[in-house]
Amino acid sequence: PLRLPAEYHAEPDAHTGDGPITAAGITSPQRDDNEASSLRTTLGNGGAAIRLRTGDGPIEVTRKSD
Repeated sequence: PLRLPAEYHAEPDAHTGDGPITAAGITSPQRDDNEASSLRTTLGNGGAAIRLRTGDGPIEVTRKSD
């Protein structure tokens, strides 16, 4: 799992070939074509890209609340 602090500024981009993506503590995650296997969002003011990829398995992104 990827765990991020509450005040972190970034642009996560996650995709999995076969598995779900869960996002906790992230408001307004955008899913490509409403698919559970892709997710993009902007945290805070945006910033560095965080690219997460897996061919077979889940991805979990958690952002601590304030």
